Amino acid sequence: MIDNRTKLPENYLLRNKGVSYQIIDEIGRGVNNIVYNALCYDRDGIKHLARVKELYPVYYQIERGKEFNLRCNEINRKKFEESVIRFEKTYEKNVIFRNKYGVINSAINMTGIFKANGTEYVVMNLDEGEDYQSYKDEGLTETLIHVKVIASMIAKYHEDGYLHLDIKPENVLIIPGLVAHLCIFDFDSVCKMSELQSKNIIDLSFSEGFSAPEKVQGNISKIGPGTDIYSIGALLFFKLFNRKPTIEDGRYAAKFNYQEMPFYNKTLGSSFLKKFDEFFHKTLVISPILRWNTMEQVIDSIDELLILSDQNSNGYLGA
Repeated sequence: MIDNRTKLPENYLLRNKGVSYQIIDEIGRGVNNIVYNALCYDRDGIKHLARVKELYPVYYQIERGKEFNLRCNEINRKKFEESVIRFEKTYEKNVIFRNKYGVINSAINMTGIFKANGTEYVVMNLDEGEDYQSYKDEGLTETLIHVKVIASMIAKYHEDGYLHLDIKPENVLIIPGLVAHLCIFDFDSVCKMSELQSKNIIDLSFSEGFSAPEKVQGNISKIGPGTDIYSIGALLFFKLFNRKPTIEDGRYAAKFNYQEMPFYNKTLGSSFLKKFDEFFHKTLVISPILRWNTMEQVIDSIDELLILSDQNSNGYLGA
């Protein structure tokens, strides 16, 4: 897929009802959006950190004009209007999830949705924390706790019949000073399991290194709870090895070099490393039917790893 979309320039100002959003930089893009870091200046002139998501689908030959407005040709206009409706429903979905699961360990607070530049924008307040892509865990214990909390949140979605389908570090906000408290955001991909078969493959964007093979391939018939389970395994792998897992890491007999971990030291016992082998073999394996069936099994395994990490090195595998 060729992506010719033009991002908003640095320092560009979006305005909505007396509030200004100054674009800092682009931090990522999916098939339907471009996401920016921004500074928000409220009506009192107070500055806040924010993340701004711009609806800007890649498929509909949308061009950005000289005044930075988006222009869609008549052939694709109806499809773009349908994208606007889905974008608004995604915002509403975030509100529902936040109200259902509470403020902490739930959905981030999306502070508003507004129209500008011929499209729509959602603003997410980031004053509370730091995204997990840039956050550095202090040790193995903190890493395991963070991943366990994320898995526990996703388990709630599964219990209610939803899949998240886009679990990755930049979609997790770490709350400073509260090791077990964090938020998940970006609900573009969240869908009901019962409605999955009716989704169009074009709606199923993937994140390289964190999306399960069946999602990358657009194999809807194989997407299920195991797809989120893969992403949890990939997330822990990334935080431990400072790299994304590859297809080779997903082979059932894959070997992992734990000496590559920044937290590694020679005090690690064989039972600890075998438990890690089991965790990755049962989450990152290519075939969904060979993964654990439920997120509860993932959480139980992390609990065992936490116990073993404390026994081996007081929870910190430093240099």
